[in-house]
Amino acid sequence: PPPVVLAPGGGASTAAPVNAAGVTLATSSTAGRPIVAVATEGVRKRIKVNGVYLSPLPPSWADSDVKLLASPYGTVEAVKMEKLPDGQTGAYIDYQKDSAASSARGGLDGLSLMGARMRCVMQEEPEPPKPTRQFVIYVDELSMPSRPKVQPKLDDHELFVTDLPRKSQSEDGVRAWASNFGDVDDVMLLRDLDKRNIGKAYVRF
Repeated sequence: PPPVVLAPGGGASTAAPVNAAGVTLATSSTAGRPIVAVATEGVRKRIKVNGVYLSPLPPSWADSDVKLLASPYGTVEAVKMEKLPDGQTGAYIDYQKDSAASSARGGLDGLSLMGARMRCVMQEEPEPPKPTRQFVIYVDELSMPSRPKVQPKLDDHELFVTDLPRKSQSEDGVRAWASNFGDVDDVMLLRDLDKRNIGKAYVRF
């Protein structure tokens, strides 16, 4: 279902059509003006602390007009104009400092301009992806408290070896060390994501 946003006057509204920037705008049930950009399609959003959204603006206004109106509150880094579905014009304003955006929101929200009462709200932006860490875990390293008791068989000839001697950190070193216990058929060293040995290996006799 479309997101529902509480609007001034105690009413609620469903999301309006997606605008040109791909952002859904909620509209007030009383004033019909854009209130705030809301998340769509499950995208997690957060407040863009250095950006405000201002509307409605005169259709004839250009970026320079918006910058002139917004610059008393701080240095404006960027202005992006857009046409709204109802024919009105809105503007995304990015400031150099977060405090400037906060001041602009307080100073421009509710200001009358050419017979129209403007709304100024904080912009929203997608949350940055959380950093991920990769791990290499081999099945024999997993803790198995309920590991079943299995009797050794005559054809068992592979071992998982940990805490290898420091001098046996190469395939040849492991092979030479393991050959003290029998004829070695194959050795597979375990490595981390950076291809470094981790002191563990499979040895087949």
